[in-house]
Amino acid sequence: MSHLPTSPIRPRARDESAGPTAGSDPSPGRTASPPDRIDRWADRFSVRVLPAATATLCILMLATWVPHYLGWPWWPDLDTFAASAICWEGGLSPYRDLAGYSFPGPIYLFYGIHAAVGAGTTWAIYAVDAAMVVGLVLMLSAWSRRRFDRWWPGLVGGAAVLAIYTDLNFSLVAQRDWQATCLVVLALLGPTTWPGRPGRVFSALAIAGALTFRPHVVLFGPALLIAVVEGERSRGADARPGAGAIEWGILTILLSILSFAPLILHEILDDLVRNLKLATYGSHYSRATPEGMIAEVVRQFVQPGWLVVPLSVALLAGTTRVAIRREAIIWLTTAACVLLYKPLHPRAHDYLDLPRWIVWSVLLALLAAILESIPWRSPRHRLVASIAVLATAVPSKPDFCNPRAAFTAIASAWGSESGGGIDRVPPGYVHHDPHYEVARYPWADYRRALEHLRDEVGPSTSVANLLGYQLAAAGATGHRPVFRNESGLLWKSQVGWEDGAFVEMLEAEANSVVIWAPGREGPEPGLISPVLVDCVRRLYEPDRRFGVIEVWRRAGDGGHRPR
Repeated sequence: MSHLPTSPIRPRARDESAGPTAGSDPSPGRTASPPDRIDRWADRFSVRVLPAATATLCILMLATWVPHYLGWPWWPDLDTFAASAICWEGGLSPYRDLAGYSFPGPIYLFYGIHAAVGAGTTWAIYAVDAAMVVGLVLMLSAWSRRRFDRWWPGLVGGAAVLAIYTDLNFSLVAQRDWQATCLVVLALLGPTTWPGRPGRVFSALAIAGALTFRPHVVLFGPALLIAVVEGERSRGADARPGAGAIEWGILTILLSILSFAPLILHEILDDLVRNLKLATYGSHYSRATPEGMIAEVVRQFVQPGWLVVPLSVALLAGTTRVAIRREAIIWLTTAACVLLYKPLHPRAHDYLDLPRWIVWSVLLALLAAILESIPWRSPRHRLVASIAVLATAVPSKPDFCNPRAAFTAIASAWGSESGGGIDRVPPGYVHHDPHYEVARYPWADYRRALEHLRDEVGPSTSVANLLGYQLAAAGATGHRPVFRNESGLLWKSQVGWEDGAFVEMLEAEANSVVIWAPGREGPEPGLISPVLVDCVRRLYEPDRRFGVIEVWRRAGDGGHRPR
């Protein structure tokens, strides 16, 4: 698969000023010894076996993750955006009728998913997310082949992305920051993968999409400009870097405006802008301080597992050919930009670390390209270095590459009894924070409650999520939420809303049910306050129980409204 590099086994005429070739001895008056059997084997392994083995490793990681990933539960963020899309489809406008400050990209995504497969279908967003992961791996491979004449460096980067992503539990996957960063990386790779206008158009489209997910992508502006200029310069005599950069900038602005056209046409863009004050610096939501921002930048930068890769690229890139040196400038600039991503966020969520590690994966691919291009005294040295890079990309089996769970998911999808049915716990239904992990509901209880809401409660009935552990409920089952704000009850701690606001919404929504776990605390003690408990007991009555989780219907409702 990989381009066949020059080696001692394949000598050729060379320019003496270019330095020693791999396997030669630079000392004057000495003759390089002929390669032995191990060198010949190492060269053959590096050129033929290692790229194929890396591609196989990527396929295995995907095959043991994707099937069961489609059955994972949603983290509340996904439920928020799905519910917002449902409300928008029903005539309620985001940002105006549903208070919120998140950018609209995820809502667009769910709007499209609902149009394609219907609301309340939880696997579809994970299928889209897995497709984004695969798309990034394929793009890295294409970039590597076109820029370095080799597949293997891009496959190393793809393996690193897969090893990182398939190690994430359900609270960290399919997040906006991953989706925005994926699009930014595609925008950075595009101009040098397809030099000229095709690459610039691809880059502008990707950035316009990324901006609908997170405004933070503007941090990557310097790296994007360098990538666009380099993509134009690589065209040779026909290059017009300045004109290409201007064209890209104008196209990016126009496409970005177009990406917000739905908000402009529905006259709710001003509502989004107005609501942003809820999450700005100094708000109840924000935890950011100047000292904390600086400390976070330093903490990220000095983390040895991350720092060694950009540092190695910076030290070695100058010894290689022009294409690699220029890519090093692009990606070292990107690394500097991404160090600001998490610190500048008003609240430091765990999933904000992912953009930095995605950029690290591309730098690792670049390091692999450098190691393949520099001269080595012996092919065995190159092989050892290559294996070390691959081991850095995939240091161990990711937690959620689970062959048994993947087989079970496939068997269940085909209707086999070996699938295990509703009670089999998805591997990703765990949390890295002990406070959240101990508060998790039994999977069978939670899943049966969702199935009840999806199958036995009509779509016109709204759902009030009063679970102490705020897992997905309304959007995941195809219902509108009673609480007309993104994140529901979590706004008590995030934005500072009082219980009274939620009581008013419960009282106003007559056609509604409540899902909750009475008496069971979640990871945020006191989230379900006595005021809310009294309100539910006053307005609703028990309907169904699923272990620790209960569904209550409005008092006097008379029963379910079946679909």
